[in-house]
Amino acid sequence: MIPMERHGEEPKIVGFTSQAEEVDGIRKLITDFRASGNQSLGIICKTHQQASWIHSQLRVADVHLLTADSTAFVQGIAITTVHMGEGS
Repeated sequence: MIPMERHGEEPKIVGFTSQAEEVDGIRKLITDFRASGNQSLGIICKTHQQASWIHSQLRVADVHLLTADSTAFVQGIAITTVHMGEGS
């Protein structure tokens, strides 16, 4: 487990009315993150299925899907589940 020091805005829970709106909203978050100067962005999903689906919809090379099979932490943009985000 690697502890992380958090910088920037407080974490947010964001709701969307459709899956298309959700993917567009995440793309905007990624664009804002890239302009922020911060080094990492975590996108936390309820389930592995949801995290995998969002990762496949984004189709961005530097967005990483963290799973129980991941062997190393990557800086940048990571999509994972609540369970993985807690370090459990």
